[in-house]
Amino acid sequence: FALARRLLSGSVLSKYMREPAIPDKIDFIVNPSELTIRRKWLGWEIVPLAIFCIAWDSFLFFWYSMALGGGKAPWIAIVFPVGHVAVGIGLTYYVVASLFNTTDVSISPSKVTVRSYPIPWGARKEVNTDDIIDLKIKYTSGNNEKASYGIRYRNRLNREQNLIKSGLNDDQAEFIEYHLRKTLNLKDNNEADWVTR
Repeated sequence: FALARRLLSGSVLSKYMREPAIPDKIDFIVNPSELTIRRKWLGWEIVPLAIFCIAWDSFLFFWYSMALGGGKAPWIAIVFPVGHVAVGIGLTYYVVASLFNTTDVSISPSKVTVRSYPIPWGARKEVNTDDIIDLKIKYTSGNNEKASYGIRYRNRLNREQNLIKSGLNDDQAEFIEYHLRKTLNLKDNNEADWVTR
């Protein structure tokens, strides 16, 4: 119950840093021994990509059924779309993961764990809480130039490491970073250094 009491009491955070509201797609679960921040991936932005993916995969299925169905297709008709098949597999995997996946950031007195499930996506990350001496929000952008944020930590060797590489919006990143700081009793950074590009 010590962790729950620490979460509900004050912390070493600056009095000027207010607790952020719980953002969309985030669940905040407080247990006696662990705090879990759960982020759902599903969003409206995946719908156009899902439609495109269905069309792409359908075309490839049609192409190969025609090329292999007659038995007399030239070899180029079978080999040429292999790259397209690879892209289709990658897009389909991403869409399925975006539809069903959830990422949990679990904070216990001894470790911080980040895992995405049920579709495997990256490695599960476990960091001892003693190894985290500072945190920051890192701005990244994808191919579509949509703003994306990650959370990085500085370890005892003064090296920066990714805790969450990307995929968060600004409100989600701020919320997770705030609760990591609060739970781990880390000092607040200067506001100017808080989000880096």
